[in-house]
Amino acid sequence: MLTSFHFSPRRAQIGSLLKVNPISRKPKCLFVWLRRDMKPASITIAVGVLLSASAFPATEARPAGHGEPGAIVFKKCMACHQVGEGAQNGIGPVLNGVVGRPAGTYPGYNYSAATKNAGLVWDEPTLARYLRAPRSLIPGTRMAFPGLTKDQEIMDVIAYLEQFSAEGKQAKVINGTTRATKARRNEN
Repeated sequence: MLTSFHFSPRRAQIGSLLKVNPISRKPKCLFVWLRRDMKPASITIAVGVLLSASAFPATEARPAGHGEPGAIVFKKCMACHQVGEGAQNGIGPVLNGVVGRPAGTYPGYNYSAATKNAGLVWDEPTLARYLRAPRSLIPGTRMAFPGLTKDQEIMDVIAYLEQFSAEGKQAKVINGTTRATKARRNEN
C-alpha cells in the first residue's frame, strides 16, 4: 500500500503526487530532491527542466490500423451498415468511401438534422472520436451504437473502411495498408 510522502525540514520535493512504499521507503515516481546545501543555480536548473518537460507533453501516437482485424471488428457495425459492391442503406447509411466524405451526405439516406448540420468531414481523427462515443461528438444523432472502447479496434475499423471506394470496390491491401491510405497520409 502506498502512502503520501511527508516533508522533512532538510529537504523538499518537487511535485505533489509523490508516493512512497511504507516498507522500503523508496519513492514510486520520478522526483527531484532539493537540499539545503544545493546552490541556487542548481535549484533553478532543476526546476526549469521539470517545468519545461511538463509544459510540452509528448503527443499521443495513434496506433496504426489494419484492415483484416478491422473486418472482424466491423461485424459489430453490420447490424446497421453495409460496405462493398451492392451495399444498400439500411438502419444506417452505406459506408463506402466514408473516409474523407462530409458527414450526412450519402445519397438516399435520411440523416438526422444533427448529423446533416454537424459540419464534419469523416477524416481519421474525426472518425476515431465518433467511433469512440458517437453521441458526444454529434449530440442528437440517431446512431444508437455506444461506441468502441479500444484504440486499436477503432483504428482497425477505419483502416478497413478506407479500403472501400465510393463505388464499393475494395482496394488491394499491401503490407497492411492501401495505396489510397498511403497517399492520404503522405499529403499530411
